[in-house]
Amino acid sequence: MKMTKLVIGIASMVAFIIIMIQSFAAGIINVLQENMSDSSGTAGIILGVLMLAAGIVGVITRSNKIGGIVAGVIFLIGAIVGYCNLGTYGDLIFWSILSTVFGLVFLISSIRMPQRQTLTAEAAPNMEMRKEDTRKDEAQKEENK
Repeated sequence: MKMTKLVIGIASMVAFIIIMIQSFAAGIINVLQENMSDSSGTAGIILGVLMLAAGIVGVITRSNKIGGIVAGVIFLIGAIVGYCNLGTYGDLIFWSILSTVFGLVFLISSIRMPQRQTLTAEAAPNMEMRKEDTRKDEAQKEENK
C-alpha cells in the first residue's frame, strides 16, 4: 500500500495545478457574469489546496498509520467543501468524488496497517547484550586514547 499512497499523493499534487487553473477561470466567469452568489470557484481553490496538503502529508507519512489517517481526513474535508458548493464550476463534482476516493483509500489502508511490533521477551536480552557491547566498545576507545 505504500506505493499506492505514493501514487495517490503525487496524483493529488498534479491535480492541484489543474483544479487551481479551472477554479480561477470559474471565479473570473462568475465575476464577469456578476454572479456573486456562486462560490464554486472559491470552493475549488479550497479543495485544490486541501488536496495538495493531503498529498504532501500522504507522501511524507506513507508508512505511518496516523499520518495516513490525517491525509485521509484532509482529503474528505476537501470533498465535503466541494460537495457543499457545487455551481457553475462543473468539474468540481469530479474533483470532489476523486478526493473522496483518495481519502477512503488512505483511511482504509491506514486502519488496516499493522501496528509496529513491540519488544518481545526473547528480544529483550539481546538488546541488553547489544547495549553492553556498545559500552565495552566505548570503554576500549577511551582506553586507547
